[in-house]
Amino acid sequence: MCKPLEHCFGRHDGALFNSLLVHRAEVVMIEGESYRVKKARERAEQRTKKEAQCG
Repeated sequence: MCKPLEHCFGRHDGALFNSLLVHRAEVVMIEGESYRVKKARERAEQRTKKEAQCG
């Protein structure tokens, strides 16, 4: 049976758990626009155009 991580680590050990997970992590900086933001903006622009045409 699965138990929540709180059972193993306690409620206040989130920082410790996080630290263990990313101990050997490599940080990569990504520049540029997110494709999700870009797609959301495109959908909003299409919606605005449709509303203007119907309006």
